[in-house]
Amino acid sequence: MQAITPGMHLAEIWQKLNTVDTEIERHVPYAFDERLGYLTACPSNVGTGLRASIMLHLSGLKLMDEIQAVINGLEKIGLAVRGLLGEGTEASGNMFQISNQSTLGQSEEAIVSQLTRVAKDLVNHEKHARARLFQQKRTFLVDQVGRAIGIGLHARILSSREVIDLLSALRLGIDFGFITNLKTRQINEIMLLTQPGHLQKMLNRILGPEERDQVRAELLRDRLKQVKLKE
Repeated sequence: MQAITPGMHLAEIWQKLNTVDTEIERHVPYAFDERLGYLTACPSNVGTGLRASIMLHLSGLKLMDEIQAVINGLEKIGLAVRGLLGEGTEASGNMFQISNQSTLGQSEEAIVSQLTRVAKDLVNHEKHARARLFQQKRTFLVDQVGRAIGIGLHARILSSREVIDLLSALRLGIDFGFITNLKTRQINEIMLLTQPGHLQKMLNRILGPEERDQVRAELLRDRLKQVKLKE
Protein backbone atom coordinates (compact mmCIF):
# COMPACT_ATOMS: atom_id res chain seq x y z
CA MET A 1 0.00 0.00 0.00
CA GLN A 2 1.22 3.48 -0.80
CA ALA A 3 -0.08 6.91 0.06
CA ILE A 4 1.27 10.19 -1.33
CA THR A 5 0.42 13.77 -0.40
CA PRO A 6 1.97 17.20 -1.02
CA GLY A 7 3.39 19.17 1.88
CA MET A 8 4.76 18.19 5.29
CA HIS A 9 1.95 15.85 6.31
CA LEU A 10 3.67 12.56 7.09
CA ALA A 11 1.78 11.90 10.32
CA GLU A 12 -1.62 12.59 8.78
CA ILE A 13 -1.04 10.44 5.71
CA TRP A 14 0.37 7.61 7.84
CA GLN A 15 -2.71 7.66 10.08
CA LYS A 16 -4.99 7.35 7.07
CA LEU A 17 -2.94 4.49 5.64
CA ASN A 18 -2.78 2.79 9.04
CA THR A 19 -6.58 2.84 9.26
CA VAL A 20 -6.84 1.07 5.91
CA ASP A 21 -4.08 -1.37 6.88
CA THR A 22 -5.83 -2.26 10.14
CA GLU A 23 -9.11 -2.92 8.36
CA ILE A 24 -7.44 -5.14 5.75
CA GLU A 25 -5.67 -7.09 8.52
CA ARG A 26 -9.06 -8.03 9.92
CA HIS A 27 -9.69 -10.04 6.76
CA VAL A 28 -6.21 -10.98 5.45
CA PRO A 29 -3.74 -13.13 7.44
CA TYR A 30 -0.44 -11.23 7.28
CA ALA A 31 2.81 -13.14 7.85
CA PHE A 32 3.77 -12.04 11.37
CA ASP A 33 6.33 -13.12 13.94
CA GLU A 34 6.08 -12.11 17.60
CA ARG A 35 9.81 -11.31 17.78
CA LEU A 36 10.55 -9.97 14.27
CA GLY A 37 7.25 -8.32 13.42
CA TYR A 38 5.84 -8.45 9.89
CA LEU A 39 7.68 -10.80 7.55
CA THR A 40 8.29 -9.37 4.08
CA ALA A 41 9.73 -10.54 0.76
CA CYS A 42 12.67 -8.17 1.26
CA PRO A 43 14.58 -8.73 4.55
CA SER A 44 15.31 -5.00 4.90
CA ASN A 45 11.58 -4.36 5.34
CA VAL A 46 11.04 -6.89 8.15
CA GLY A 47 9.54 -5.36 11.30
CA THR A 48 6.99 -2.64 10.78
CA GLY A 49 7.27 -2.94 6.99
CA LEU A 50 6.92 0.85 6.88
CA ARG A 51 8.87 3.05 4.46
CA ALA A 52 8.27 6.72 5.13
CA SER A 53 9.74 9.17 2.62
CA ILE A 54 9.74 12.84 1.90
CA MET A 55 10.86 14.55 -1.32
CA LEU A 56 12.68 17.87 -0.98
CA HIS A 57 14.03 20.36 -3.51
CA LEU A 58 17.45 21.26 -2.08
CA SER A 59 18.95 23.50 -4.74
CA GLY A 60 20.33 25.96 -2.20
CA LEU A 61 22.40 23.33 -0.41
CA LYS A 62 23.50 21.88 -3.73
CA LEU A 63 24.60 25.20 -5.25
CA MET A 64 26.42 26.14 -2.03
CA ASP A 65 28.30 22.82 -2.19
CA GLU A 66 26.91 21.73 1.18
CA ILE A 67 24.68 18.84 0.15
CA GLN A 68 27.26 16.05 0.56
CA ALA A 69 27.87 16.94 4.20
CA VAL A 70 24.10 16.86 4.75
CA ILE A 71 23.79 13.46 3.05
CA ASN A 72 26.63 12.06 5.17
CA GLY A 73 24.91 13.28 8.32
CA LEU A 74 21.60 11.72 7.34
CA GLU A 75 23.20 8.37 6.60
CA LYS A 76 24.89 8.38 10.02
CA ILE A 77 21.49 8.54 11.75
CA GLY A 78 20.11 5.68 9.68
CA LEU A 79 18.30 7.52 6.91
CA ALA A 80 18.62 6.78 3.21
CA VAL A 81 19.05 9.52 0.59
CA ARG A 82 17.95 8.69 -2.94
CA GLY A 83 17.19 10.51 -6.17
CA LEU A 84 13.92 11.63 -7.70
CA LEU A 85 12.91 8.15 -8.86
CA GLY A 86 13.99 6.24 -5.78
CA GLU A 87 16.64 3.62 -5.16
CA GLY A 88 19.59 3.62 -7.53
CA THR A 89 18.77 6.98 -9.13
CA GLU A 90 20.61 10.29 -9.07
CA ALA A 91 19.18 13.46 -7.59
CA SER A 92 17.94 14.91 -10.87
CA GLY A 93 16.76 18.48 -10.55
CA ASN A 94 18.24 18.63 -7.03
CA MET A 95 15.26 16.60 -5.80
CA PHE A 96 16.20 14.35 -2.88
CA GLN A 97 14.12 11.55 -1.39
CA ILE A 98 14.80 11.03 2.33
CA SER A 99 13.48 7.85 3.96
CA ASN A 100 14.02 5.49 6.88
CA GLN A 101 16.53 2.72 6.23
CA SER A 102 15.48 0.38 9.03
CA THR A 103 12.00 -0.94 9.74
CA LEU A 104 13.03 -3.27 12.59
CA GLY A 105 13.31 -2.17 16.20
CA GLN A 106 11.28 1.03 15.85
CA SER A 107 7.55 1.66 16.03
CA GLU A 108 5.75 3.21 13.07
CA GLU A 109 5.12 6.31 15.16
CA ALA A 110 8.83 6.68 15.93
CA ILE A 111 9.79 6.29 12.25
CA VAL A 112 7.33 8.95 11.14
CA SER A 113 8.25 11.28 14.00
CA GLN A 114 11.99 11.06 13.28
CA LEU A 115 11.56 11.71 9.56
CA THR A 116 9.27 14.67 10.24
CA ARG A 117 11.85 16.25 12.57
CA VAL A 118 14.66 15.67 10.08
CA ALA A 119 12.61 17.09 7.21
CA LYS A 120 11.87 20.27 9.16
CA ASP A 121 15.57 20.66 9.98
CA LEU A 122 16.47 20.17 6.31
CA VAL A 123 13.97 22.83 5.27
CA ASN A 124 15.61 25.28 7.69
CA HIS A 125 19.08 24.40 6.40
CA GLU A 126 17.87 24.91 2.83
CA LYS A 127 16.37 28.31 3.69
CA HIS A 128 19.65 29.43 5.25
CA ALA A 129 21.61 28.15 2.24
CA ARG A 130 19.33 30.05 -0.11
CA ALA A 131 19.73 33.24 1.91
CA ARG A 132 23.52 32.94 1.63
CA LEU A 133 23.24 32.03 -2.04
CA PHE A 134 21.26 35.21 -2.68
CA GLN A 135 23.73 37.37 -0.76
CA GLN A 136 26.97 35.85 -2.02
CA LYS A 137 26.17 34.53 -5.50
CA ARG A 138 23.25 36.57 -6.77
CA THR A 139 24.64 37.06 -10.28
CA PHE A 140 25.40 33.34 -10.56
CA LEU A 141 21.87 32.56 -9.37
CA VAL A 142 20.21 34.89 -11.89
CA ASP A 143 22.44 33.44 -14.61
CA GLN A 144 21.30 29.89 -13.78
CA VAL A 145 17.66 30.94 -14.00
CA GLY A 146 18.20 32.95 -17.18
CA ARG A 147 19.99 30.07 -18.89
CA ALA A 148 17.13 27.73 -18.00
CA ILE A 149 14.60 30.12 -19.54
CA GLY A 150 16.72 30.54 -22.67
CA ILE A 151 17.17 26.82 -23.22
CA GLY A 152 13.52 26.12 -22.48
CA LEU A 153 12.39 28.73 -24.98
CA HIS A 154 14.72 27.73 -27.82
CA ALA A 155 15.78 24.08 -27.50
CA ARG A 156 14.43 21.67 -30.12
CA ILE A 157 15.55 18.43 -28.44
CA LEU A 158 15.35 17.78 -24.70
CA SER A 159 15.70 14.58 -22.67
CA SER A 160 13.70 13.92 -19.51
CA ARG A 161 16.79 14.55 -17.38
CA GLU A 162 17.50 17.88 -19.10
CA VAL A 163 13.94 19.06 -18.53
CA ILE A 164 14.01 18.09 -14.86
CA ASP A 165 17.26 20.06 -14.38
CA LEU A 166 15.82 23.08 -16.21
CA LEU A 167 12.66 22.94 -14.11
CA SER A 168 14.79 22.88 -10.96
CA ALA A 169 16.39 26.19 -11.94
CA LEU A 170 13.01 27.65 -12.88
CA ARG A 171 11.50 26.52 -9.56
CA LEU A 172 14.34 28.28 -7.74
CA GLY A 173 13.80 31.38 -9.88
CA ILE A 174 10.13 31.46 -8.90
CA ASP A 175 11.01 31.12 -5.20
CA PHE A 176 13.44 34.06 -5.46
CA GLY A 177 11.03 36.20 -7.48
CA PHE A 178 13.25 36.27 -10.58
CA ILE A 179 10.53 34.92 -12.88
CA THR A 180 7.19 36.36 -13.93
CA ASN A 181 4.21 34.58 -15.53
CA LEU A 182 5.07 31.16 -14.08
CA LYS A 183 3.88 29.43 -10.91
CA THR A 184 5.23 26.43 -8.99
CA ARG A 185 2.09 24.40 -9.78
CA GLN A 186 2.86 24.89 -13.49
CA ILE A 187 6.39 23.57 -12.91
CA ASN A 188 4.91 20.46 -11.28
CA GLU A 189 2.52 20.01 -14.20
CA ILE A 190 5.31 20.33 -16.78
CA MET A 191 7.42 17.80 -14.88
CA LEU A 192 4.62 15.25 -15.19
CA LEU A 193 3.57 16.02 -18.75
CA THR A 194 7.11 15.74 -20.13
CA GLN A 195 7.54 12.16 -18.91
CA PRO A 196 7.52 9.55 -21.74
CA GLY A 197 4.21 7.96 -20.78
CA HIS A 198 2.37 11.28 -20.56
CA LEU A 199 3.75 12.50 -23.88
CA GLN A 200 2.54 9.32 -25.60
CA LYS A 201 -0.82 9.55 -23.86
CA MET A 202 -1.31 13.13 -25.06
CA LEU A 203 -0.51 12.21 -28.67
CA ASN A 204 -2.31 8.85 -28.38
CA ARG A 205 0.53 6.92 -30.00
CA ILE A 206 3.87 5.33 -29.21
CA LEU A 207 6.86 7.63 -29.69
CA GLY A 208 10.49 6.66 -30.23
CA PRO A 209 13.17 8.24 -28.01
CA GLU A 210 14.18 10.89 -30.57
CA GLU A 211 10.60 11.93 -31.29
CA ARG A 212 9.84 12.08 -27.56
CA ASP A 213 12.76 14.47 -27.07
CA GLN A 214 11.40 16.72 -29.85
CA VAL A 215 7.83 16.67 -28.54
CA ARG A 216 9.10 17.32 -25.01
CA ALA A 217 11.04 20.39 -26.18
CA GLU A 218 8.02 21.66 -28.12
CA LEU A 219 5.80 21.31 -25.04
CA LEU A 220 8.31 23.20 -22.91
CA ARG A 221 8.63 26.02 -25.45
CA ASP A 222 4.85 26.38 -25.48
CA ARG A 223 4.54 26.44 -21.69
CA LEU A 224 7.34 28.99 -21.25
CA LYS A 225 6.50 31.40 -24.07
CA GLN A 226 5.12 34.06 -21.67
CA VAL A 227 7.87 33.67 -19.08
CA LYS A 228 10.15 36.63 -18.39
CA LEU A 229 13.31 37.03 -16.32
CA LYS A 230 13.06 39.78 -13.70
CA GLU A 231 16.42 40.66 -12.09
